[in-house]
Amino acid sequence: GMYDPAKYGAQARGGGAGVLAVKKTQDQELSSTAVETELKIASTGETLTVPVMVSTTVWDIKELLAERLGIKPTSIQFFAKQGCYVREQRDCEEIRRKVTIKGISSFERQRMEHPHPIAIIGAGHIGLRQAMIFMKYKDYNFVIFDRKPKVGGAAWWDQANSTSKLQTEYGVYHLNWDETLAPP
Repeated sequence: GMYDPAKYGAQARGGGAGVLAVKKTQDQELSSTAVETELKIASTGETLTVPVMVSTTVWDIKELLAERLGIKPTSIQFFAKQGCYVREQRDCEEIRRKVTIKGISSFERQRMEHPHPIAIIGAGHIGLRQAMIFMKYKDYNFVIFDRKPKVGGAAWWDQANSTSKLQTEYGVYHLNWDETLAPP
């Protein structure tokens, strides 16, 4: 089964809110000696040294990394050398001093990729202007939504009439490009 952090987590050892403390149990006392653990990513070789207590479990480090990277702790695997073999560490075990990690590619949080992560609501002046700014920075991963069938917004569709100052034909209605936004 899966490791139960409520049963074996920091609270069960006497600490709260991630504090690892010494708590006497029936037969043993957990150590509060500070040590360093070297975490190495198997695929890239990137390393990170983490200060821990001797009694820190694999699950504690998985939760730390999962929170930092925005992933699930169960997607990470820890491997440590034991004699002439390398074996996977279980979640309830004490973390080794040198550990190889599988399931992540970097210790930096990865940017989420979505089909269209940015939605621009409205194809009027401001919506089109925002799209031009995204294009200026070579970010073409956006989509524009408007309630009308064509661009122009309220200024073109609703407010333009025979007495308004917006008397241009639809084909020549354009935005003013500034010196930082070159025409397409």
